Amino acid sequence: RNYVIIALDDSVGDYCRDHGAPYVRVDLEVPGAQKGSRGANMISALKYDMLADVMLMGYSVLIVDLDVVFLKDPFQHLLRDADLEGSSDG
Repeated sequence: RNYVIIALDDSVGDYCRDHGAPYVRVDLEVPGAQKGSRGANMISALKYDMLADVMLMGYSVLIVDLDVVFLKDPFQHLLRDADLEGSSDG
């Protein structure tokens, strides 16, 4: 397998364990500016610090939400000519 899921809560970690998916359970501190905001905003803020940490270790990273399904290899569609590529829902 060429991937690992970073589980930010117990329910995702439990699901990965129960289905044999490779995962790491990580507890991250929500930034002060995001505390008290809706859950999606708090999680989004955590993604960027985690992204920076993993990239500094030399890994390539693809961050997606759990409601995304890939029918083909997404890496075939990335140019890889930049340090960061992005997309949006809209």
